[in-house]
Amino acid sequence: MDKYLLFFEKLKLIHERHFNYREQDNFNIFKVMFNESDEVNLHSKFLYELLVGTKLSQEFFQLFLQVLNLDFSNEKFIVMREYKNIDLIIKNEKIAIIIENKIYAEDQEKQLYRYYEILRKENYDKNSIYIFYLTLDGRDPSENSIYKLEGEKEINCISYAEDISEWLKLCMKESIFDNSLREILNQYRKIVLELSGKGNGGNSIMEIKNHIITSPENLEMAINLVDGLIEAKIEVQYTFWKDLEKALKDKNYVIENLFNQQYTRNSVSNFYRKSKNNKWYGMSFKILNLDSKKMLYLTVEIYGSVYWGFRIIENEDVTRDFKEFDSLREKFKEMLSITGLKCYDDEKTNWIGYLKFNNDLDFRGFNNQDIFNLVNDELRKEIIQNCVSDIDKGTKVFLEKIKDL
Repeated sequence: MDKYLLFFEKLKLIHERHFNYREQDNFNIFKVMFNESDEVNLHSKFLYELLVGTKLSQEFFQLFLQVLNLDFSNEKFIVMREYKNIDLIIKNEKIAIIIENKIYAEDQEKQLYRYYEILRKENYDKNSIYIFYLTLDGRDPSENSIYKLEGEKEINCISYAEDISEWLKLCMKESIFDNSLREILNQYRKIVLELSGKGNGGNSIMEIKNHIITSPENLEMAINLVDGLIEAKIEVQYTFWKDLEKALKDKNYVIENLFNQQYTRNSVSNFYRKSKNNKWYGMSFKILNLDSKKMLYLTVEIYGSVYWGFRIIENEDVTRDFKEFDSLREKFKEMLSITGLKCYDDEKTNWIGYLKFNNDLDFRGFNNQDIFNLVNDELRKEIIQNCVSDIDKGTKVFLEKIKDL
């Protein structure tokens, strides 16, 4: 048998064994009780509680500093959440540690720079301010968020996939005599690993790694497959965008290249090949003129997953001051209660509200059945129709509600 067939046959056996285990062990309290990608009400809050709210929080805190590679063992700190809009801050009179937590939300304008300036105005020395940008995969913040910090202040990029996962593992070891706490940590770590594309805790990945390094031939084959896999991801995502665009045009949606963010093959390629400026592209459609200057747009966009929602454009720029449009957000939530779609409303963004599709289109993680099904023409057609149905249903009810304004 061809050596590649033998190689893949072994990988298939590893996958099937771990997949069967996941099917038997799929209950998770965080999935039941929360929106698992809610960075404010789940992730920031849970990290905060681990640092201050358990009987082992002092030990967890020291382990957290260890993972951040900060040696402040002799310092006493307070931990605060949503301090002046900063997700998490650890501080005393001399030292301030900013942790900006991002799951899928966009960076705000000058966000990290503004947080840095807040602490400078509180008389913290610039060398005593530490900035950590926490994302699923350790990506860099946008240049817009950094603003004048470029060259002025180091931004430490950390990830759920590596840093938070490692910290949780250390906390589980520390909780060896507390079964309930250890199990909570274990379930949260599973959520973290799933969101960041590590699947079932990384066990299958470790076994695949061990298989690859059993021989020079296996290692060579695995390296040769890497570029092919990247190209496959690009093709799968690009085909999705093309098919979705056609399906929406068939429903009389008129596409506009808003802010030059229309998807292209190059933008999809950069999504997998570049670490910076490789996101926030998709498609936009004008839905309604709100007045002589303001227009309501429907946008389908990618960050890690694909999501869609509504934004207001005024004089070819995104409206960020929603004071006169607060009722739009309320109408959006009311619409969602009717349609059953999940809202990822975030007042820190320039969206009135945005939603993920009912199909799990996580093109960054690229590790779920909906993504795998996109390579099958019939299954991809079904997923596209589901997306169009989500948009149609949501847009129709939303426009009915907006008439009351």
